[in-house]
Amino acid sequence: MAGTRKPTRNRRTPADAGHPLAQAWRWRVFGLLLPAQLVGVALWRQPVLDPLTVTASILDKALLVASTVGALAAVAMLLVHKQKWAFRLGQLAALAAAATSVSVLAAGVRPPRDAPVLVLAAAGAVGAGVGGYWLWTRQPTGARVTPSALVASTVAGALLPLLQLWSATSFVVGAQHVALSATSDVSVLAADPAGPGALDHVRVATTFSNASGVRARVIVTQTLVCWWAPGELVEYDPTTLRDEHPDRCTTWRPLEKLSWVDGDADLSDVRVVDIPADHPHVVLQVRTAYARGDRFTVDPEPTHLDALDACRDVELYRIREESRFRSVAQQDKFLMYADDDGDGGLNFHLTSAGEMSCPTTQLGLQDYYAITTSRVITETWLTAPPTPGSP
Repeated sequence: MAGTRKPTRNRRTPADAGHPLAQAWRWRVFGLLLPAQLVGVALWRQPVLDPLTVTASILDKALLVASTVGALAAVAMLLVHKQKWAFRLGQLAALAAAATSVSVLAAGVRPPRDAPVLVLAAAGAVGAGVGGYWLWTRQPTGARVTPSALVASTVAGALLPLLQLWSATSFVVGAQHVALSATSDVSVLAADPAGPGALDHVRVATTFSNASGVRARVIVTQTLVCWWAPGELVEYDPTTLRDEHPDRCTTWRPLEKLSWVDGDADLSDVRVVDIPADHPHVVLQVRTAYARGDRFTVDPEPTHLDALDACRDVELYRIREESRFRSVAQQDKFLMYADDDGDGGLNFHLTSAGEMSCPTTQLGLQDYYAITTSRVITETWLTAPPTPGSP
């Protein structure tokens, strides 16, 4: 008597019976792709209206398109009746999910990282890989993707993460720096009659020149003018001058903090200082800190704190990210102005929401934003102006 053979089910093709929403395989794939969809939602929620660079703008738009296409394809996979089209939509959603998740992971290669978002992106990348593999091994005959088409689609999907990784990691430090220089001139405008307490009215002029084509963002400037009698030992250290010679110097800020110096432009500051006539040895120091203007910009309104750790009179300016993908992958960063020496001076630091302290380690961001600090010292002897009518 011939035995009966138990019917078998094709492992490669899930059941195609009933309403699409009742088929477990669709929900299984959708669940694997869900973390990547949440990463896409986080991208859309970032408060970045206009990326600062062309590269960032292109990558931002590509990421938003990829995340939107992936979300729509994943939802359509749940609803479409044709098994063949459901598989193709699932494969498209998996490819877009992988591109979005890996791109956000690439944006987190620099600190300070937003760990929860990066964990979600890692889950999205793994889920996209597992979901894509499951769809590949069980695809129906009518929806079969050839190996060459699989390779081509994988390469196309990898282009976005590779471009993002390049944008996040590769830049030449020398090419990022703007060339903001300071030159000074000291001259006597008029001299009072000789005698005890006589003063020279001295003109101090400083010109800031941006020799590059990239505008500079001025973080802080300071001019320090000190005077000495002939034969006196000159001191150059600003801290020692403040502590031991408070009556020998005057100081001011020639440029406002967070001002701009356009590319190939000059800005000048001219002040008149009264210097004792018997102290003709003048030392002028100009301190400047600036950043690359197309990378470093901040929100216009600061947050004020009376004190933070060892600092007083703290101002926090949120650093605006250059793109959505950097904003979603990293913690909020701040430019901090603070009096951290107790004499009312102004110093700056870089800090983040996860490392809100003063002073701070600067987070290794100086190179990325091309932050440059310089101190130019000009030393001269005053010469009285010629008497009117003299040869």
